[in-house]
Amino acid sequence: MKEEMMKRAETINQLLEGKGYGFHIKYESVLKNNGRRDSYQFYGQGYNVLPVLYFDESWWNMSDSALADYLNSIFKEKSFHLDEKPFFSREYILSHVLPKIVSQNNSHEFLKEHIVCAPFLDMVVTFYLPIKEQMDGMLSVKITEEFLQAVTFDELKNAAITNIEKTYRIETLESMLAEMGESSTLSEDPYPMYVLTNDSKINGASAVISKKIMRELSERLGTEDIIMLPSSIHEFIAIPASEALEFPFLLELVKNSNENIVNPQDKLTDSIYIWKSGKFLVLH
Repeated sequence: MKEEMMKRAETINQLLEGKGYGFHIKYESVLKNNGRRDSYQFYGQGYNVLPVLYFDESWWNMSDSALADYLNSIFKEKSFHLDEKPFFSREYILSHVLPKIVSQNNSHEFLKEHIVCAPFLDMVVTFYLPIKEQMDGMLSVKITEEFLQAVTFDELKNAAITNIEKTYRIETLESMLAEMGESSTLSEDPYPMYVLTNDSKINGASAVISKKIMRELSERLGTEDIIMLPSSIHEFIAIPASEALEFPFLLELVKNSNENIVNPQDKLTDSIYIWKSGKFLVLH
């Protein structure tokens, strides 16, 4: 795909120049959550925040002229100039940094790109500064080693936990589905399911790194033993532990969900996690 995208970028750039759109594109392999994705990076004068368009057949199958116009609409909507200075100040970093947890499969890629990260169970915690929410996700700045000139790693991690503790959400799965306009029969389920996420519902699975949040979850579920099912990088499903729940069945449930429902870039792990006596146990 790389060669095809690079070749087409040459044709598209000629059209963009001819139409006077004031920008060009370049193929890049971009690290995003659980792996690298083929994409077009935009370049244009007067902006330091420009969009990245990840490969999708819906736009790839457009005619060259239609694709050029589509790219222009994205460029006008999502390109802007951002004052970068505040992002590197100690005060701004500590008050805004948030955690994200992803699969550990690409931890070597994070190190290669100097992204600050740390192991957590069989996952990896990274950090970011949110800029603004968009229809297709969160525009953010990745925390790289450059930021450690202003803060230490421990300060960064502790601040991220403090900040997620201000924005986490615990709600029943039934109420979340109702909020999305979907009907449910979960009220008849003998095992109540809760969702652990955050206010934006973006990267909300990272709330599990806070023991304070997990204690609150225990109180809400009325038990100290909780089964945590990774739904995606955005949320966990929490169920009170019960001898009637078979772990092989739950592991298969998570695996099937990851294979058939979850967007590959949003997949967390195929494991399940048991919160017991203030600690996590991991089952593969």
